[in-house]
Formats: sequence, structure tokens, C-alpha cells
Amino acid sequence: MPFTLNTRYNLLKRLMVIAIGAVPIVSGLLVMNYHLGKKLAETSQISVQEAVFSVDQLLDRMVATFDRANDLAGKPCAQVSGKLHDIIAISPHLRSLALTVNGEAYCATEKDPMAYISAFIKSGRGTELAFDVPSSPNAAILRVQTPGRNSGVVGTLYGIELRKELKSFQTGLTLILEFGDHYIWTDGDSRDPERPSQDEFSEWAESKKYGYTVRGGYSKGYTANEFRMTIAQVLPSLALVGVATSLVLYLGLMRARKAHSGTAVRDA
Repeated sequence: MPFTLNTRYNLLKRLMVIAIGAVPIVSGLLVMNYHLGKKLAETSQISVQEAVFSVDQLLDRMVATFDRANDLAGKPCAQVSGKLHDIIAISPHLRSLALTVNGEAYCATEKDPMAYISAFIKSGRGTELAFDVPSSPNAAILRVQTPGRNSGVVGTLYGIELRKELKSFQTGLTLILEFGDHYIWTDGDSRDPERPSQDEFSEWAESKKYGYTVRGGYSKGYTANEFRMTIAQVLPSLALVGVATSLVLYLGLMRARKAHSGTAVRDA
């Protein structure tokens, strides 16, 4: 019987040492998981806001060019065509410009049908992501017009300019720009068969200036993968703390047992 009790005592003591030694490891992993989730959530929220700011700046530069071209609107195309091309030449972010009068396009730097450009003007949309521009088949083209003017300007830029803005966010976050039903991201657009995953920590923000939406989120499984990589870096340190804790507790129990044994012998 004493042997059985002693065996149980030793077993319980070892289990207690192991359990207490595991506390720093488990608590460290829980804290790490909490901070990782908090970091990803904050990054997603901040990134969508910064993406709106960045794309707005790109479009602001585009519209600033319109101010130079708008003085030409209403004048004969033969008279101002060369000046339009000069504006394009010194504006690397621009693909094309077109002049309008009373909702109709009449002069453009690209050979798109005037009726095609006029259809966008009459739609009333300030911005449009198009994939059917006749002069650039298969390309993603963003079209922007100055609203509410009898004479105005329609300008376009290549979708790659939008992708450049999104690629500046090297955070592992997937950012998508939505212009109505059409959207674009760093590696594709809405013509692709599948929309990229944004299942984790999804956020969105809308541009009040230009009406597009930025959606951000991490792909499915991203958090788990980040957690695994972080574990590989910190687990050795946590394990060392756990072993040290177990060793200190074990030595403490051994000293306590020896002290108790010595007291029992003296009493005898």
C-alpha cells in the first residue's frame, strides 16, 4: 500500500510539474494569437483607408490635367488636337483625353468612336472601369469625366496605374478596387473566373470624391499560416521558459520533500 501511495504521489508530482511548466507555453501562444489577430485587423482597416487616399491622389492628378485641357473644349478639333496630344505627352499617368460639348464627344487623342465615348458621358457616372474600349481591346481602362459642365473632358488611364497603387501595400492583404460591377486587383480583374479570397479580417472604405470602393481582406487560411510561422520563431524560447519553470518547481518540491523527511526522522 505505501508503495502504491508513493507511486501515485510521484506521478501526480510529475504531472503537476509538467502542467505548470506548460502554462508559460500555452499562455504565450494565446497572447501571440491575440496580438496577431489584432495586428491583422488593424492593418486591414488602415490599409483600405490609405488605399482610398492613394487612389484619390492618382485621380486628383488626372483631374488636374483636365483643368489644362478644359480650356480647349468647345474649340474646333483641328485647332486643338495637337495641344491635346502635347498634354498627354507630359502626363505619363494619362492614356487619352477627349473633349465634349453638350454631352457629346467630338475630339479625342485615341481612335475610339465618338459615340462610344458619348455613351459614357450620358451615363452620368464620374468613373468607370471598362474592358471593351475599342482602341485597347482586352485592356482594363479607367475612364473619368468632369461632371456638370456643358463643355468638358473625358480622360482615361490604364488599369496598371491602379495596380501600381495597390502593389505599394506589401502587407499580405488583398485589396480590390470596385467601380460599380467591375473590379480590379494587383493580379487580375472581374473578367477572371474567380474573385480573390478576402475571407479574413475584411474591411471596406468608399471614396467620397470618385465613388469607387476599396475592399480589403486576407485570404482564407492566411492567419493560420502566419501563426504557424510565428510559432516556429518563438516556440523555442517559450519551451525554454517552460522547461526552466518546471525545473525550478521540481527542485523546490525535492527540497520540500527532503526537508519533510528530515523532520520526520528527527521526530522519530
